[in-house]
Amino acid sequence: MNMTTEGITFSVRRAALVVAHPGHELRVHHWLEIARPVAFIFTDGSGGTASSRISSSHTIFERTGCPFGSIWGAHSDREIYEGLLAGNLKMFTGLVDRLVDEFTRLDLDSVVGDACEGGNPSHDVCRLIIGATVERLARSGRRIDNYDFPLVGSPDAERAGGSGASIRVWLDDAAFQRKHEAARQYKELAAEFAMAIAGGKLNTFRVETLRPVSSREGFDGPPEQPPFYERFGKLKVSKGIYQQVVRYDEHVRPLAEALWTHATRVN
Repeated sequence: MNMTTEGITFSVRRAALVVAHPGHELRVHHWLEIARPVAFIFTDGSGGTASSRISSSHTIFERTGCPFGSIWGAHSDREIYEGLLAGNLKMFTGLVDRLVDEFTRLDLDSVVGDACEGGNPSHDVCRLIIGATVERLARSGRRIDNYDFPLVGSPDAERAGGSGASIRVWLDDAAFQRKHEAARQYKELAAEFAMAIAGGKLNTFRVETLRPVSSREGFDGPPEQPPFYERFGKLKVSKGIYQQVVRYDEHVRPLAEALWTHATRVN
């Protein structure tokens, strides 16, 4: 079964969704209903606390009929943060290896996941892991169509200077109402949902934009330097949530280089 949107035929039978945090799936809720991708979530969404939100996402994926992948809240946000600071490359290359194995075993041919926007280091690292996975598979002769979707920017935003046509999923009133209700019931994201309503941004969620990207997307850094997460990280440190700021040059760029080396190594 295929979905054709704006001239593109997109497989809805063998897709994966790969995200850093539970809740990101709300951005592509109707696409979930159509494509029913295998879902992979790297963290439990606990942030600086010990409160996981993985169960709320579990409910969404069950309702939309999406199967669960083998990576499902594998790490806390704190573990990802500490892994970045410590240069724990094995943690991140291990996620690449698991995705490579799963994509091959499940015969997947496309992946949709977080964009690299500089808003959160975990989001950007997720994009790097997806890219490394796609590159590893390409070098073994398996082509995976690769798409991202914005988390910080407007949901209907196209990529500036992007190559190739995006897949744009338009929501009718019924689909939009289901998405609205799913967001409303996601208690851990209630504050963000309320802000979207108060800011008059709710109607922008009527379009879900999946943007084609290369496996190198994000490996040359986020759009702005220094990224927003460095500035926000200073605030977290000042409040005692974290002990140290994750910085692109010091922590993320070395990881990107290591992941690309891992993706392109000769077996």
